Amino acid sequence: MKKNGFNQSRIDPCIFYKVQNEQRTYIAIYVDDFLIVSNSVQSTKEIVDNLKKEYSINMNYGTQHDYLGMALHFNQIDNTVSIMIPNYIEDILNENMIKTSSPSPASVNLFRTDKNAPTLNPDEKERFHTTTAQLLYLSKRTRPDIQLAVSFLTTRVDSPTLDDSQKLQKVVKYLKGTKDLPLVLRSSGGKISLSIYVDSVIPTCAPTQDHS
Repeated sequence: MKKNGFNQSRIDPCIFYKVQNEQRTYIAIYVDDFLIVSNSVQSTKEIVDNLKKEYSINMNYGTQHDYLGMALHFNQIDNTVSIMIPNYIEDILNENMIKTSSPSPASVNLFRTDKNAPTLNPDEKERFHTTTAQLLYLSKRTRPDIQLAVSFLTTRVDSPTLDDSQKLQKVVKYLKGTKDLPLVLRSSGGKISLSIYVDSVIPTCAPTQDHS
């Protein structure tokens, strides 16, 4: 990559980029898979030709791609990319034998724990741990809408109860009804602004007087 004029990202060493005049090309590498994104067809052709001189590669061109299990659909009209992991979700549903769906990933009692709820047996505990890990992987990639519920479930994997299992099943049932919901990323074409919202209040204290 560097030999062909690409710079390596300091934040993610698997990302390479090249900016030349108005041409911008980015390459994401994972083991022996890579994804090229560019606003220049010529730039893409050049990097592919250079790679073919060094390696035997297969390329797929167009606006729809499968990359690391993700289905990517680039829309050049509204400058968006839709990302889904349909097969991964289907596997989770099948492994948990889910038949019904839920309109939401969690109820209002998500953070309430029932101390009297029976604990899961070893096999159920292992299944709980496995499914929670799968949901965590999914939430970090294409489904941020389940992150809150999954974050709580990760705190329960050591000693999950029947109540925790029901909360886990609710998340999976939610996926049943929303398995085709994509993560849509949009390019604004301008400067990026960052807004942070924190659901907390920092108490203010009046200065105390020393009467000694």
